[in-house]
Amino acid sequence: FKEKCVDSLVFETLIPKPMMQHYISLLLKHRRLVLSGPSGTGKTYLTTRLAEYLLERSGREPSPGLITTFNMHQQTCKDLQLYLSNLANQIDRDCGTEDVPLVIILDDISEASSITDLVNSALTCKYHKW
Repeated sequence: FKEKCVDSLVFETLIPKPMMQHYISLLLKHRRLVLSGPSGTGKTYLTTRLAEYLLERSGREPSPGLITTFNMHQQTCKDLQLYLSNLANQIDRDCGTEDVPLVIILDDISEASSITDLVNSALTCKYHKW
């Protein structure tokens, strides 16, 4: 099953299988992945497909709300910090955790004024299980 899904990812994204397997192993080990490159090359599509694959692999059916894309071109680092803080509080209160996203994709981080602050705010969130 997993091999079939990886083959499907390879076919859909045109990423060579060894590289796709490397991306998957990095995500499984480190729980985060940074892709960089020119706009319009499919990074957001690839990250969304990888997120869906990992959800399916964990036995979850990808559904709206489990994967959230936070676009740094349209939102600020402060917006991200507020979002992560609210998310941590929601988890802390243990209410409605079924609505909590399991994957957060940070898109257009090159547009962020301070990438270091952005990454630190994401990684120091007290519930960084991603």
